[in-house]
Amino acid sequence: MDWLFYNTRLGTILVSEWKRYPDHVAEARDTGAPWLLDDGSEERNPIEQVSRQQDTVRWALRDHIVAPFFPTQKAHDLRVMQCVFCPQIDEETKKERLRFGKLFSSLDAMCHAIGSVTSPEPLLVSEPALLRGLAAALAQLFRCTLPAVFNGTVKPDQQPGHDLRLLQQMAAIHGQIAELHELLAELMLSAAGEPSTEATVLVGPPQEMSPATTKPESFHQLIHGHVAEHLGPVSGDHDRVLHGVERSFKAIMAELPVDSWASLGVFGGAVKRHIEGETTFTNLLGTQLWKWCLITAESNGITAEVDETHQRIRKTC
Repeated sequence: MDWLFYNTRLGTILVSEWKRYPDHVAEARDTGAPWLLDDGSEERNPIEQVSRQQDTVRWALRDHIVAPFFPTQKAHDLRVMQCVFCPQIDEETKKERLRFGKLFSSLDAMCHAIGSVTSPEPLLVSEPALLRGLAAALAQLFRCTLPAVFNGTVKPDQQPGHDLRLLQQMAAIHGQIAELHELLAELMLSAAGEPSTEATVLVGPPQEMSPATTKPESFHQLIHGHVAEHLGPVSGDHDRVLHGVERSFKAIMAELPVDSWASLGVFGGAVKRHIEGETTFTNLLGTQLWKWCLITAESNGITAEVDETHQRIRKTC
């Protein structure tokens, strides 16, 4: 890991990998393919590298930082952003659209992003005096040193400059936007009749798939089959509906291979087709769908995690 940025004002964390190549980057590709330089040579994909670092940082922060410095933050809600900085990228570079993360070729653009990008789950210390201890803990955790100028720039009586009420409102708005995305996914599925492969379930990285791996199309049918089995016979009673959603989710997770992603949009769309009078998952579940899935998985002894977009879930063991 080259850089770990923590914005004390916005409560955002970003992992950054810096790359410098001997030639101009001709093609910057998403995960699963190397990057191509103008001289025809290939370089290891830095997006894959920073994604692995992102996972490591997320677990390290959950285990060592969240509880002592952010006690009100749920560990599963922790969000870590990622980016790659490479000065050999410009407007002539063919850039493949990234599913996660950002590419930067200038320091100004990257610094602007670090200083302005917000998170729906900001990590904000309750007292400014904790900032120094937090910085020291991060330095010890990731085996780096604090610069000598640090003690003169972060003072215990210095306000971090954020409006907590405003950031909480922003987080609530982000949550509402996530719910709207879930509803949009359902409407798109209904309009298309049968969703495309990209809108169904992604089962493992393409290079790791074997002939025995469940195909996305068949797994999509399996999701709808479990939901129909457990929710189809259920009437409008709230407790019975909630119990049916839980049973269908447990059945789906039992079929999901370890480290394979399942689309929460597909699951949510299937559930909503069997629900009457419930406008949002928050009304039915008491929280957002992705949060409910993590809570339900944990209560049933299933180790699971969601991705950075909160649109996919997988078993980790």
